[in-house]
Amino acid sequence: MLGPVIIPLKLSCEMNMKTWNIYCSGEIHSNWRKLLVSMAKTEQLSIEFTSPNCNHDESDAVGDTLEPTCEVPPHYMGENDKKYFFRDHKSAKINQTRIQTLIKDCDFGVVTFGIGGVLDFYRQWNVAFEAGCLHANNKPFIMVHPEKLLHPLKEIDAHAIAWCQDYKQAISVIKSICLK
Repeated sequence: MLGPVIIPLKLSCEMNMKTWNIYCSGEIHSNWRKLLVSMAKTEQLSIEFTSPNCNHDESDAVGDTLEPTCEVPPHYMGENDKKYFFRDHKSAKINQTRIQTLIKDCDFGVVTFGIGGVLDFYRQWNVAFEAGCLHANNKPFIMVHPEKLLHPLKEIDAHAIAWCQDYKQAISVIKSICLK
């Protein structure tokens, strides 16, 4: 009679290693996603990162092929505003299909808010909305933003599993969650 088969713990853990799916919500005007991916690779973490369409022009134009546009009374807004309102409206609906699907499929999210330059212009309302979608879908998320935004983001921070001031801190939290 043969004794029990012993599988070394290291091999057993490696065979069962989960690939984590992390949704990256945040502004698309800097390279923070590439930085996070690079840091995860350095740590040899088994992670798949997903995000909204990060090509601003492509994202804005995704609904351009849909016609006809709905008309609104001329007194509602100027002709130029009407053109962009419907363009943005159509594209936002298509983009939201991608975003909502990726959020539902992720294990958790990283939500980042930046400040300065073009980021002050865009105000990142979509990022706040995506944080709310993560929460509504019972998806934990890590917040990354400078201390200066603690007060404006306090309600969102209250639902996060961690607040990080930089991506070094964020990768430390990610590493703890995604242990090999």
